[in-house]
Amino acid sequence: MNRAQRRKMRSQAQHTATVLAGCCFDYDATGNLVPVEHPRAVALLKRTFTVMLQNNCEPHVIQISQADARTFPRGNSDKVPDDCPSWRGVAIDVVGRGAYTLRHSKVLGAPVSIQKQIANKETKAHLTVHTSKPGFPTSHGA
Repeated sequence: MNRAQRRKMRSQAQHTATVLAGCCFDYDATGNLVPVEHPRAVALLKRTFTVMLQNNCEPHVIQISQADARTFPRGNSDKVPDDCPSWRGVAIDVVGRGAYTLRHSKVLGAPVSIQKQIANKETKAHLTVHTSKPGFPTSHGA
């Protein structure tokens, strides 16, 4: 994405974020590809995409609650211990489509600030794998 495209996306961040959030899909617990429809999940995606678009379209990661994590189709956060933070990351793929990931990460014995740094890097790395090539990821694991 060139500078002019990033500038245009930044100027239309609210609208573009709404479109991106409304077009997200994920695998549900049974392995079917389904749209993200829960209002809280869509609102979280919109807010995160907006911040990303306003910051030169750089991948963006936020910490979210377990309750918010459960609003996404995969819904696997019920298998995650309550004290394990959930992280939502968003990015734009190589053909300009929005992508997101939900990760759960905790480093035992590490200070919270270090845990946040590690989770941020791990979530962005996971996004990079899925945004570096066109198309929807065929893997619905991790």
